[in-house]
Amino acid sequence: MRRKHYDVIVAWAEGKTVQFFNPISEQCEDVRGPSFVECHEWRIKPEPKPDVVKFYGVNDFKVNPVPCAGCGMDQLKLIFDGETGKLKQAEIL
Repeated sequence: MRRKHYDVIVAWAEGKTVQFFNPISEQCEDVRGPSFVECHEWRIKPEPKPDVVKFYGVNDFKVNPVPCAGCGMDQLKLIFDGETGKLKQAEIL
């Protein structure tokens, strides 16, 4: 029979970061030397989701396009946070 936290123990042995759920703060916290006590909840720290980059050209908007040199090319670059989906950065190209 496998130990309750077998997969997390193996991941920790492979060098992955391990976290335990702290019931006082109600958050998962990184642990450098985990004890893997049965009564605690352990997990492998999730990988952060990458940011999402989107490009828009003048013809992508529902407004009268403005005549410009190179129309059809990307004119706006938006970067959204991969975790929250919120806009992090906007750049006019």
